[in-house]
Amino acid sequence: MSALPSTFVEEFHSESDVKNIKYSNLENTDLKLSNLGVGGGTFSEFYGSIDETEAISLIRKALKSGVNYIDTSPYYGHTYSESLIGKALVDVPRQAYHISTKVGRYGTSWADFFDHSAERIVKEFDKSLERLGLDYVDILFVHDVEFSPLQQILTEALPAVQSIVDKKKARYVGISGYPVSLLWEVVEKSPVKIDVVLTYSRDCLFDTTTKKYMSFFQSRRVGLINAGVTGLGLLTNEGPPHWHPASAELKDLCRNASLYCQEQGVELGKLAVHHAMQQPGHCSHLVGMKTLAELQCNLEVATTGLTEAESKILNNVKEKFFNLPQDLHWEGVEINAYRKYKEEHGLK
Repeated sequence: MSALPSTFVEEFHSESDVKNIKYSNLENTDLKLSNLGVGGGTFSEFYGSIDETEAISLIRKALKSGVNYIDTSPYYGHTYSESLIGKALVDVPRQAYHISTKVGRYGTSWADFFDHSAERIVKEFDKSLERLGLDYVDILFVHDVEFSPLQQILTEALPAVQSIVDKKKARYVGISGYPVSLLWEVVEKSPVKIDVVLTYSRDCLFDTTTKKYMSFFQSRRVGLINAGVTGLGLLTNEGPPHWHPASAELKDLCRNASLYCQEQGVELGKLAVHHAMQQPGHCSHLVGMKTLAELQCNLEVATTGLTEAESKILNNVKEKFFNLPQDLHWEGVEINAYRKYKEEHGLK
């Protein structure tokens, strides 16, 4: 049972529901985030179609249940995720939640995905606020820092985000990306104090890379958000979307794990979320959800954990499929594809 967080609103929440949620302080900030957060990447076409009415109900129910953190980006659904979340937040007390969005990744193809220039960041962020219907966000992340020159991230993107914080349109500065070593380097070299790092699919059943850098981030008092805990759909019975960049080896491994779970009558995604939530050092775990049933399942994991039978199956899954000699991941795949595209099309 948790003490009531500052996001508790008496007229909006049930005190008993909120007390069932676990909250953690986000390092050197005044944010206390729920261990389960709503990932906005699924509010797009990236993971298949969604029912907008149900998605809005999902967000509102999550907030009413005590989940107090939502993350999104203008890239998710090419602004659709932000717009949908904005609709869901109408009439929800602003005190009741913390929210983050991102800058630097937009567009619909390699040709226009990334722009970490200061001018574009400031311009696009104001549009994000309009879509969300907000005056400010709690965390503003520089999105996918690996796709632009490090010097631009350090001298343009991060100072631009700091200027937004100075104007009180955002409260804290964050960075996100896939290569944890680069996130470490940005924190090490940044002229701007970085408050939060968002990693994805890096502290899950098949990869523990974040753990190697945990003590460094903690020494700098940088808060950690653990996103993509199902490996962008790899660790689910449904399986990953067609565009997933993982190797055939990793896809086969996760597919076999999901087949085993189906035989046992258990959702692999539920086990994966539980496993992630047991990993130390992360303030919140962002989970993408498309249906109210998925939300209910994840709320159960966040509040009561697994049944004895499910715990046994999770242990079997770890032993049979994920007792790995080394981490598995797709680091380098997307950045190499991006560089190849730029080279073939004469882009700088």
